[in-house]
Amino acid sequence: MSRASALLFWVLLVGSLHLTVTAASLLDFDVIGIDLGTTYSRVAVYQKGHIVVVPDEQGKRATPSLVAFTDGGRRLVGEAAEDQHAANIIYGAAKRLLGRRFSDESVQREIELLPYAVVDVDGRPYVRVQVGAGGDDDVLVLSPEEIVSEVLAKLKGTAEAFLGRNVTKAVITVPAYYDDAQRQATKDAGVIAGLQVLRLMNDPTAAAIAYGLEKKNDKKTLVFDLGGGTSDVTVVRCEDMFFDLLSASGDPHLGGQDFDRRVADHFVEVIKRKHGRDIAGDGRALRRLRRECERAKRALSSQRETRVEVEALLEGLDFSERLTRAQFEEMNEDLFVKAVAQVEKAVADAGVDKREIDHVVLAGGSTRIHMVQQLVKEYFDGKEPHRGINPDEAAAFGAAVQGSILAGHGSEEPRTFGWYTPPSLTIGIEAEDGKMTAVIPRNAALPTRKTHVVTTFWDKRSTVTIKVFEGERREAKDCRFMGQLQLSGIPIASIWSWGRRDIEVTMEADEDGELRVEATEKRSGKSESAIIDPSHRRIDRMFREEEARRARDKLETYIRSVMDTVDGKMEPEEEEKVEEAVDKARKWFDANPVGKYRDYEENLRELTKVCYPVVLAVHQRFPGGHDDNEL
Repeated sequence: MSRASALLFWVLLVGSLHLTVTAASLLDFDVIGIDLGTTYSRVAVYQKGHIVVVPDEQGKRATPSLVAFTDGGRRLVGEAAEDQHAANIIYGAAKRLLGRRFSDESVQREIELLPYAVVDVDGRPYVRVQVGAGGDDDVLVLSPEEIVSEVLAKLKGTAEAFLGRNVTKAVITVPAYYDDAQRQATKDAGVIAGLQVLRLMNDPTAAAIAYGLEKKNDKKTLVFDLGGGTSDVTVVRCEDMFFDLLSASGDPHLGGQDFDRRVADHFVEVIKRKHGRDIAGDGRALRRLRRECERAKRALSSQRETRVEVEALLEGLDFSERLTRAQFEEMNEDLFVKAVAQVEKAVADAGVDKREIDHVVLAGGSTRIHMVQQLVKEYFDGKEPHRGINPDEAAAFGAAVQGSILAGHGSEEPRTFGWYTPPSLTIGIEAEDGKMTAVIPRNAALPTRKTHVVTTFWDKRSTVTIKVFEGERREAKDCRFMGQLQLSGIPIASIWSWGRRDIEVTMEADEDGELRVEATEKRSGKSESAIIDPSHRRIDRMFREEEARRARDKLETYIRSVMDTVDGKMEPEEEEKVEEAVDKARKWFDANPVGKYRDYEENLRELTKVCYPVVLAVHQRFPGGHDDNEL
């Protein structure tokens, strides 16, 4: 074989191998499934033909949806955040603030219950956290997306540690009643966490997939998802791998936390009556009591009585009281009835008789409660709900199933379940009289395309503004403003057309809820269109800030590990050089706190220049002791 022929052979061989690897990589990547909960969140992955709900470093398969801030602004997520000062712990309520306006009635109700401050930033609710002794430099003002991104990043890290490789793609579950803004805010939180959110799935749809109900053709399924902070009920029809959502109902402020609070309030009164002590103003004691009440609630799902015990609840007071299932049910009976009433509403909204429901699925940890199960069973005249999967993990399980299919595992090409994600609220435009004119109705199947013709008479304007709103109120001003579109350069109404002018407004929403609006003046053909999504620039900035902060934290942690490694193991002259480099890095950290970066890339390069000599010195002295990839 000539040299030229040999070279060509190797080029073709390497090229074919590259194409094979590239083709495989398109199909074989990890897509994690995340159940983003109000109280607990979970992550699941596909591995070796099975779906695994991933345990964290402590072996627990649920991560508390908590983010805490220590003095200096360091962030703790999950279990590590539980015992921090109450005012510095941001819990699942941040999820309830996603995509909301500060003036929303639900937000104002939420603010009254929170131990931390929520402030108005450009009409949106932001969390204000004190992270030092005082002064503006010791205050962080963060969006709900930034808070939620911390939980998502924690779950991402848990999955990466389990799989032993980086993860960048995810399917995330959301309540079925989430509107477009809340769905977009969830995707934005994923972006900030370093995740590409391939799909948003309704929690109930994910639970139905976990049970394999997508294979039950022409069957109607009701999914009752009662979690820690929300209740969510949907009725879907399954046919040819598609979920056609017939109705969605729910309460964003009703869940396990409310049951825990009722029990804790009862015991606060018991302590006051028996011991003459009031713990209502002691945040730490109240938090410990509620945590024990939550544990007792779980215990009562499988036994008839338990004890609520907290050592050293207050100085000189060890608390211990008996709690029976009957007492627990009596304290919360009205809340259970209220939750199950959403089932009746969902069935009515779906326009079906309850006897036409083929399958009933219970999801969410609060459906373990005996009385909740009985009420649901009684409503369906004794029909047994599906119970084969841990209700806490059903949503994460279903999301991971969808993720595995998007990743192409076990398939020659990526596939996707078909399912429809309806906007839970009507989307429309403001009419001339200020009324809300519906274009995309509530519970319309997505993807969808709807058209409405706006007719004006003797209108001399050459520019028309189309304002888009979301909501069920009659007046547009009482609904949520989503954005607007201006159609300019249109001809003035002519006497030859009797002063009539028709403007066709078309709204098109894809399966992820992204909304495209187009307006066309029919006589002239003049047209304009826009994507109603104003959040990208703000999210890009948050992502850069979060990326820089995480890189800084990782490098700082690495420096500490280097110092621990070299301590007492190097010559004094060498150790002095290492300490000087570390000292220089720490001074740089102090001079460039997170949130005040102006050029992220340049500062990260400077961090690398400062830290690399430290890593290099360790490698030279202790070969193989550290991994360059950590830098």
